[in-house]
Amino acid sequence: MFKTELLLERAQDLTQPKKMVSESISIYNGERPHQSLKYKMPDAMHRALG
Repeated sequence: MFKTELLLERAQDLTQPKKMVSESISIYNGERPHQSLKYKMPDAMHRALG
C-alpha cells in the first residue's frame, strides 16, 4: 500500500515523500496495533519497557 501511494504522483522535490514516510512511520508505530505485541502499539510497548 505505501509504495503504491508514493507512486500515485511524481513529487517535485523530496519534501513530499519525506513527509509521507514520516506520517507512515508515525501511524505504524503509534496508531496501528500489532498482533505480535498482543494488539498493542509499538510506541506504547516501547514506553512500557523503557
